[in-house]
Amino acid sequence: MKFDKRAALVSAAALTSSLACAAQPNVVFILADDMGYGDVSALNEKSRIRTPAIDALCREGVTFTDAHSGSSVSTPSRYGILTGRYAFRTTLKSGVTNSYSPPLIAPDRRTIATFLSEQGYSTACIGKWHLGWNWAMRDGEVDFSGPIDGGPVTRGFDYFFGIPASLDMPPYVYIENDRVTALPDRTEEILVCLHAYRERVRALPEPLRRQALAAALEACLERGRPLEPAEQERLLEEYRTGGERK
Repeated sequence: MKFDKRAALVSAAALTSSLACAAQPNVVFILADDMGYGDVSALNEKSRIRTPAIDALCREGVTFTDAHSGSSVSTPSRYGILTGRYAFRTTLKSGVTNSYSPPLIAPDRRTIATFLSEQGYSTACIGKWHLGWNWAMRDGEVDFSGPIDGGPVTRGFDYFFGIPASLDMPPYVYIENDRVTALPDRTEEILVCLHAYRERVRALPEPLRRQALAAALEACLERGRPLEPAEQERLLEEYRTGGERK
């Protein structure tokens, strides 16, 4: 039997490539707002919900039970995970950014996505960014048709699909890489409505105030328009009298 040197080299190269891939496992970070440690059934047998997919990750991987965060809210905790740096050393000294905030991560700041890219990984960010970026501008106004700068694809990620900030923060658009997938058409009208409604719910105690605002946002998005004054009053009355939305 004649030895096929070329076939042997191809096989060796394929094996080497396969071993190299096996040596670099997938790395997935999952950040969930308003999710407690005890919500995961693998970590709490008395959890009221079952989380089989996360439970499988716990069984097949490593579970860390003593963890710490630089903050209890979205923006600074995301900044810390991505950069390894305390978020309040930036221009942000409290709270979170909004959808129109400038980039919190400086252009020359390395991120974990940058590091993984340097190790041969393909990187992607899916979901909310909430770390600021620069919208395109035209005549002093945001140009939603223009490219976004300073976002995920300029901070180490090869691909991004998600929203600018939290669900209650306009504009209500999806972004793929550095472009909106569709132009917003009711952003300002809904924003004005929600600001007015926020003033009306100030007298409610927490958490009813927050729940009432979330309900108003949901109603606006369902209808695709701002709430009429009568609709606002009916919704507000549910929280005034019933304590929660029925």
